[in-house]
Amino acid sequence: MFETEFLPLLRELVDSNYLSVANLGNKLDSFKNYLQQLEVDFNQTDSKIVLTDDIQLLNPMQLEQDLQHCFEHDELILDYFIEIDSTNRVARQSPLEPGQVSVVVSEQQNQGRGRLQRNWFSPFGKNIYCSIGLTKTIPPELVGNISILTGLALAQVLIDLGVKNVKLKWPNDLLVNSKKIGGILIESRPLAADRFYFVIGFGLNLLMTKQDLQQISQPATSLLEIGLTRINKKQILMATIQSVFRAIKSYSGQNKTQVGQAFEQLDAFKKQLITLNTSQGQLKGINLGIDKFAALKLETADGLKLINAAEIVGGE
Repeated sequence: MFETEFLPLLRELVDSNYLSVANLGNKLDSFKNYLQQLEVDFNQTDSKIVLTDDIQLLNPMQLEQDLQHCFEHDELILDYFIEIDSTNRVARQSPLEPGQVSVVVSEQQNQGRGRLQRNWFSPFGKNIYCSIGLTKTIPPELVGNISILTGLALAQVLIDLGVKNVKLKWPNDLLVNSKKIGGILIESRPLAADRFYFVIGFGLNLLMTKQDLQQISQPATSLLEIGLTRINKKQILMATIQSVFRAIKSYSGQNKTQVGQAFEQLDAFKKQLITLNTSQGQLKGINLGIDKFAALKLETADGLKLINAAEIVGGE
């Protein structure tokens, strides 16, 4: 359990990059232990605790105020955490009333997971960890498009920031220069025949260093690593929430080919020979994009197959 009494000191440290040892007094050792629990890098001199990590913390009150305009006809319910097991869990359990939207943000996740229950390294204060909970009326057969829409919305934020070589890996990864920079985890619960409660979880690597990225078991990158300057965590978070919310809210499913066409423009493995891990084993074929239900179209030696759940583990 993190000591809430140290949060003001932590914010002061992040804002000024140092704290006076004299001002900490008898809290010095406890505060250093607190930083070590969060895995925040620092140095101590005779007179100062000096922050050596590139960290940005959100101000929840300011964030809530600034986000209100994103939800013109919906009431925002914001939950902010310094550290939590999973933002998706909180959004999943949020007791929303009609017309409410849940936004859950944390500075760190200690049990954040991607698809197939894989752990995802989530360092403190360096990335975006966010989940949006909302209700939506949608034909059940189109539910798979929610993950694709979320990926497209996040990709557009990166493109607007000036990031080059942004791609999507079906069904839920964002890549830059063929390395993972973000991930998506969608959960849904039926409320009626065509109405669902969706939890839209996503993470985006912002300030991770090369050393941080080496702790991830697959090629990964961050906005810092690709050389983006003036990274503003709050502004990027607000842009992602707004982009994702508007994309999901406005989606009607009437244009059955629109999502697939948009995905094709950013498909990291477009028309490539790929290898999939499926529940029945590995499968190889040519990636022909997605159908109107967000299933992957795979041209195999045995003909065209539609894949609803799998992981791309190799391409040309």
